[in-house]
Amino acid sequence: MLGFRLTGARGLPLSALPLNIGRSYAILRVSRQPHAPKGSCLNTPRVAFLICLALTPASAVEAADVFQACTARQVPVEHYTEGGLVEISADSGEAFIDESELVFFGNVEMLQEHRRLTADEIRYNQSSDTVTAEGNVRFQQPELIVAGDRAHLELERETAKIDQVSYELPGIGGRGTADSGETAGEGVFVAHRVRFTTCAEGDDSWTISARKLRVDRNSGQANASNARFRFKGVPLLATPWLQFPIDDRRMSGLLVPTAGYSSRNGFEVGLPYYLNLAPNYDATITPRIISKRGLLIGGEFRYLFPGHRGTLLGEMIPQDRLSDNDFRGAIHIDHRSNFTERLRGKLIYTSVSDDNYLEDFGRNIGVTSTRYLNNVADIRYLGDDWKALASWEQKEVLGTFDRPLTRFPQLLFTTDQRPTDFSRVSFVGEYVNFQRDRGISSQRIDVYPRLALQWRKPWAYAQPSLSGRYTKYAADDGVSGGTTEPHRTLFSASLDTGLFMERNLDLFGNSGIQSLEPRVKYLYTPYEDQSDIPNFDSILPDFNYANLFRENRFTGTDRIGDANQLAYGVSTRFMENASLRERFSAGIGQILYFSDRRVQLGNDPVETYATSPLVGELDLALSRLWSTNAVVQWNPTESGQENSLVRLRYHDTEARKLMTLGYRYYPSRNLEYSDIAFDWPITRKIRALGRWQYSTSFGQTMEAVGGLEYDTCCWRFRGALRRYIANADGEYDNSFFFQLELKGLSRLGHDIDEMFGRSLYGYDALDR
Repeated sequence: MLGFRLTGARGLPLSALPLNIGRSYAILRVSRQPHAPKGSCLNTPRVAFLICLALTPASAVEAADVFQACTARQVPVEHYTEGGLVEISADSGEAFIDESELVFFGNVEMLQEHRRLTADEIRYNQSSDTVTAEGNVRFQQPELIVAGDRAHLELERETAKIDQVSYELPGIGGRGTADSGETAGEGVFVAHRVRFTTCAEGDDSWTISARKLRVDRNSGQANASNARFRFKGVPLLATPWLQFPIDDRRMSGLLVPTAGYSSRNGFEVGLPYYLNLAPNYDATITPRIISKRGLLIGGEFRYLFPGHRGTLLGEMIPQDRLSDNDFRGAIHIDHRSNFTERLRGKLIYTSVSDDNYLEDFGRNIGVTSTRYLNNVADIRYLGDDWKALASWEQKEVLGTFDRPLTRFPQLLFTTDQRPTDFSRVSFVGEYVNFQRDRGISSQRIDVYPRLALQWRKPWAYAQPSLSGRYTKYAADDGVSGGTTEPHRTLFSASLDTGLFMERNLDLFGNSGIQSLEPRVKYLYTPYEDQSDIPNFDSILPDFNYANLFRENRFTGTDRIGDANQLAYGVSTRFMENASLRERFSAGIGQILYFSDRRVQLGNDPVETYATSPLVGELDLALSRLWSTNAVVQWNPTESGQENSLVRLRYHDTEARKLMTLGYRYYPSRNLEYSDIAFDWPITRKIRALGRWQYSTSFGQTMEAVGGLEYDTCCWRFRGALRRYIANADGEYDNSFFFQLELKGLSRLGHDIDEMFGRSLYGYDALDR
């Protein structure tokens, strides 16, 4: 039998109310008025005090688990009360009226707005508006949980002080201990003689100790004075002042150093400094010491304004010890603008000091083998059914591989309209001025109208079309044949037809729908000699199933292929009913030629064979984890297999397993290579990562990457070795990278995620 007793001065009982109830419950509405006279507890307007005796038993609300520090977690902001209302519940309580004090005993819980305090005993003093808690004290507010022996709270000032503290910062998975801790206003926590880590309870693999730690949730920052960092008990860093973020908000300061080694450049160390200049723009300055070359200084500036965003990158090395050039550097601009919903613009510009800059300072095979830089500036308007474009484009060539080319200006207008449900009218008009430092420069006008009639049913379609094309050039110098104004007038006619058929099918043990889609397209374009026309932008694209049905076998405008042909193919796919996932798709097709193809690129011979290679594609989801895809070309009249690509992939994001096996064979381009990539656990904490791309055609490795990762709850170490072809001469670069990550805090070393993200397809999708 429990009771609630009100006690007068000196503890003499005024009344006793023994009741068969479970818990006592009190509600205190705290105002911000001046203090009432002592002893007027029940009458003061400052505290409206109501004792509510519970009519049914109630169990104490258990405190949340305090130390789940291994993984960062979000703590929902719960508003327990509104308007400063304080709610207190306990097993029993006493009220000292003359002293304006309430005392609660046993499983005491106090709630105010989004703060929660639990203890064995809580004393509330109305005169001073303070709360004292003793025994198993737990104080909780968003992003902060504190436990201690004794706590003192000042409600009006919204401060709390706790002795012998254990604390948790759930937002970053951090925890620690301190001699004392206190909240200094909303969202601010200060601890003295503190120890901090993001490791789980019982694991202190790394720690930061400090004389004082101040965590400010409002600014998203934490500051420590006289800080020391230890890893595995070994002191690695001591600093009189340390600042770090506690959430994803930005702050100025030094970022994590990067380090690595390559055989071309030697040891490399970078120390980035981040400048949070404004909410909508920032900058990063990164000096890099390269042992064989010297000091390289890089910078990045990012900005975001209404309708505009962009990035400016630049780096320079005043004196490269391995180069004859005294000064080397690069600049890159990427700007995008949305002036209105319809009017948009962009600028992409890259420039380097010399032809070998990317070979020496690029960090992947794609960058080091770049032959030219493509710079573009354009502005476009998007109408309801039309588009207009004005642009400038420059291809800056590195080395002597090709001739530089500039398009300025390029004016383009396109429209695509449907006058009726059965017709489609499109038009493309273009003016462009091509300029070259070496070779022919010319202006070009191209007009391309097209009319298509459309007949569609759920089971079939037919689309006849007729198009015309007029192209005229005005060359600065005479082209082949001596003319300066070559022109071309052509038309094309086609008929594209197909069927849609579906059936229910059980495949792979699952029911679904299989479609069968045969397609036939006839195309006729008469031959016209185009040898006197310069070629600025036409190439022959890769031959695949989709390209069977192109209107022109060349890309661009300068070459229009003659055609008298019939393309035919059939595709099928299987859609699983339960998951709505496409488990299987395939297509196979060929072109039947009724005349030779006389229009060619350069000095390529006329094509006389009657059929194209047979091309087939396959995408198959063998299971939830296994998939494969293949592209095969087969020429039955000549060399047999012409081009093939086969890839087998295992991808398990939950278990963090990835493996890809690939093979590519392209004899016409003297290209044959195999590709193996993997990211696979060896033990619970150790995993292996790697990629090996080997060219059978040249008998050499194109790229090889291998690494090991040791991953624990609160820290991770990764090391990687890499060997790849660094330039067009086939020279190799051997490099080593490492990275130490203190989870929830920072990373030290090279960004290995970026490197493996480029090398391992699907790596970014794994849960890291």
